Amino acid sequence: MTQDADMPDIWSVPVTLPFSENEQYYGGLFEFKYAVLSSGELQWEGTNGSSGDRRKEKQMMLNFYHAYKPTHRYGQTNRGWPWKADDPIMMFTRAEIGRLMATVGVDAGAGANFVSKFDCISDCCLASRRNHAEDLYEEVLSNMNGELDTRTHAAMLAMVGAYGVSYTDSVTGARGTPGQCREWTQAALHSLSIEEWLSMDLEQTVGKQFTGWALNGIKELAQRVHYAGSFEWLRLAPIMQSAKSYPQFSTKGSWTAKKSEQNMEAFKQASHNLLESILDALNRGASIKRALEVDAAAAGEDSKKFQIPDPPALQVGRMWMEALVQHAPNAGCLLALFEHPLLEEQAPNLIAAVSNKMRSFRWEGKNDLSKLRALVLRVTQFKSPRLAAALLRNVSKSVDQDQMLDMVQLCTEGHVMLDPRADVGTAGEDSGETNKEKPELTDLDNASREWVRRIHGSEPERKKIKKSQPFMYMGPDVWEAVPLSEEEMILERTQALAEAVPSCEKLLALPVFSRNQHGIIHELSQCFFLKGNPTLVLHALCGYAPSSTGFNCTREISTMLTRRGATAVRDAISATSTPDNEFRHLSSLITRSLPRASPLSHTLLFALIQAAHPDLTRDNFGAVSLEAVLAYTPLWLVAFDWVMSGKQYHTNSGLTLCCNAIRQLIESSVVALCSGEISLRTAHTVLQDGGRKITQFASCFKSQAGLNQEVLEQSQTMLNDF
Repeated sequence: MTQDADMPDIWSVPVTLPFSENEQYYGGLFEFKYAVLSSGELQWEGTNGSSGDRRKEKQMMLNFYHAYKPTHRYGQTNRGWPWKADDPIMMFTRAEIGRLMATVGVDAGAGANFVSKFDCISDCCLASRRNHAEDLYEEVLSNMNGELDTRTHAAMLAMVGAYGVSYTDSVTGARGTPGQCREWTQAALHSLSIEEWLSMDLEQTVGKQFTGWALNGIKELAQRVHYAGSFEWLRLAPIMQSAKSYPQFSTKGSWTAKKSEQNMEAFKQASHNLLESILDALNRGASIKRALEVDAAAAGEDSKKFQIPDPPALQVGRMWMEALVQHAPNAGCLLALFEHPLLEEQAPNLIAAVSNKMRSFRWEGKNDLSKLRALVLRVTQFKSPRLAAALLRNVSKSVDQDQMLDMVQLCTEGHVMLDPRADVGTAGEDSGETNKEKPELTDLDNASREWVRRIHGSEPERKKIKKSQPFMYMGPDVWEAVPLSEEEMILERTQALAEAVPSCEKLLALPVFSRNQHGIIHELSQCFFLKGNPTLVLHALCGYAPSSTGFNCTREISTMLTRRGATAVRDAISATSTPDNEFRHLSSLITRSLPRASPLSHTLLFALIQAAHPDLTRDNFGAVSLEAVLAYTPLWLVAFDWVMSGKQYHTNSGLTLCCNAIRQLIESSVVALCSGEISLRTAHTVLQDGGRKITQFASCFKSQAGLNQEVLEQSQTMLNDF
């Protein structure tokens, strides 16, 4: 073995073994044991000399690090040799850091080699802790007077990030306390070059399998600065944004007035400092890009075919602006940001960032929307359907929906969504355009549908009770929803329908939806109160439309609800095994819940008649025979009573026209029966039940003159003689 020149307590030896890297075997790949040669005598570690307490390695690594384990007479049996200096992990890592610093600027893979060896050290030394890595990081900074290049910073951050992120939401660090800002956090925050980091190959710098460690180190740094009450961590946002890896910041207690004021002050200070860096980065990036364009033009490159990529400085400047927008703590800070001339000038490039912010924004008070309105009025570029779609997708429950729809109207001024079902020549007759040519309008259409589904589509959350368990049950508590009675379900659906219709009307009243309303209406028809049990659907519709004019809503929504009611009638009849009882129940529901003047009542009763006579249509009343009518006498009597009693309503409705046609059929049969000119087939149909049903119809029509028991007996005798 070879003794290290700088650290004589460290010995090393190369060994060739017949195993591949990361090869594993639970029983151990190989065995070995260390010994110290002192005064010509071998002092074996452990007990029983060379034969006992052998080490076993279960996984093959490129480097192994071990601490000598003496016998009991030397004291510490589990920590190794009685060290006079630092712990073994500190010594091993310090030695590898020395080799790393010796090759800085010479070997591009030195950082990856160091991180790989640190992985082996942390695996071999079970006492490895986060504070070891942080202490060593600060030692390096002290030795180098705080001046480290970006690659060395990346290697050191990967070493810190090997232990994960110490504080994620309510989860604390290794010792149960939040990570605190230390010397290394401030040094890395202010001296790390963001442009160099984005330009370098991180896989080559720290190793392909350890890039996650380096990003963990960045997130650990950002979290500690954040929990210290500062927004200076936004300087690192381009790194996390390019890697699509942000830490999870806790929001506990962030909505108090005091905390909100502290956040605003901290954000204003950080944004003021960062705006200077943004201006410098944008200017440098623009200068570099202009120089490249001049060189490309001089070389004869076609500017249409040859696209010059944005320099790192320009990318970093834009990412910083997006980070400021995305992490503004409230609407007041967002409005203050765009009072700066730089961000107001860059507003067209920040529409996507502002839209993403609005989609995830958590409203702290009622004035947030008014501040956002002031922002849109100040920066006219934000009058965009993209921002309106983001507002509709915001899932915050504290936002006032009326104010939010006012904001959607402001953001969509001058935009009109075309009906995609119409032909191009019809839908876009003014401009010749379609929604496909304006993807932001298509996205707004999708967002409006999602809004209807999210606000009104699902059943409200039910109250839950703890389910009783058998004696000695040791498992977790089981909660189950309290079942609702039929009356409670009807009331729930009716109230939900009464809330959803006016809400959708307000959305459809926006000018942008004036020519494309079918999407929102379709989503309304898919809400829970119009789905499921058809009888419950009918109860909800009848409970919502008690007025003589039907539904108090727009014609389009009223048409959809009416059609849904007719469909529910047909579904209820087809789903029952006792249609006669269901006919009686539904007709009673309709006539009891709706006034005679209601157009919905006519539609539902006509649908009920069509369910009894599938061949009956508005244009073919002759498809119903007298025999079929008499088979459903109770249903037809209800329909005739509804149409004929009192004032005549809706004389052109399908129910009225159908009843008039069937009445003529029945009255002609009564006349023929009284005159004796009735056909044998018709007489057989009429007299099958002794003429009771035809008598009921004649009484309903008040045309029973001449139709008496004697006429019925004579007709029955004639039929019997035949």
